[in-house]
Amino acid sequence: MAKVYTPNQLEVINVSHGYNMVLAGPGCGKTDILAERIARAYDQGEYSLDEMLCLTFTNRAARGMYSRVKNR
Repeated sequence: MAKVYTPNQLEVINVSHGYNMVLAGPGCGKTDILAERIARAYDQGEYSLDEMLCLTFTNRAARGMYSRVKNR
């Protein structure tokens, strides 16, 4: 089943240039939308995984990000 994203989340997922920062409160799906953005950029051949940097505040979030990208 495909995940349904809000218009604001889709804006982040579909951005295709420049540096981007996502600031949002807890529980709003930041990790999920960033993982989707990374996976789509890779799938579309825009960037290789070693050209991307994604920073999180916790090791738990980093593991979640890695797992979501890997299992997509």
